[in-house]
Amino acid sequence: PGIMAFVVYLITTLLTLVTFVGERTSGTLDRILATPLTEREVVMGYAVTFSIVGTGQALLLLVIGILVFKITVVGNILLAFLVIALLAVVSQALGILLSSTAKREAQAIQILPFVVLPAFLLSGIFWPVEAIPTWLRPLSYLVPPTYAVDASRSVMLKGWGIGSIWIDIVALLAMAVFFLALAVWSLKARKD
Repeated sequence: PGIMAFVVYLITTLLTLVTFVGERTSGTLDRILATPLTEREVVMGYAVTFSIVGTGQALLLLVIGILVFKITVVGNILLAFLVIALLAVVSQALGILLSSTAKREAQAIQILPFVVLPAFLLSGIFWPVEAIPTWLRPLSYLVPPTYAVDASRSVMLKGWGIGSIWIDIVALLAMAVFFLALAVWSLKARKD
């Protein structure tokens, strides 16, 4: 479950980041912003598109994990899918937000280690969050995969239901809204 969450986070964030920067460098984004659409509508349009792609990746990873690698899901498989798909939504929102800092695709790729390394080291993918030094542990809760890893492990390995993982789901939803709001704000600031 942890590796599945990490792969969805990595691929969705990278795909969104590079694609959105590509739209900006090719001039497509400027043409879209010249239409009567608001910045919020543009960001939400991209968000829906990339969320569909990320959700498809989550579904594909879950199916491959179950059919090819014979992963046993103890809990509700739809709830496990919901958690991973929600991480995909957060990841695309983060990708759109981060794209505002890059002017070219090469700069977008340079941002990637600052996104991947904290998730890799702090989210509990390979060792529990409790094993991270106490002074560093609060940073784990700023990384979106921390919540998805915890929730997906709880559902897939322990059979827990939504009543036990609702805090993780609320945290992921809050991060998605926060990142999308910042993306809209940064697009408005860029346009002005």
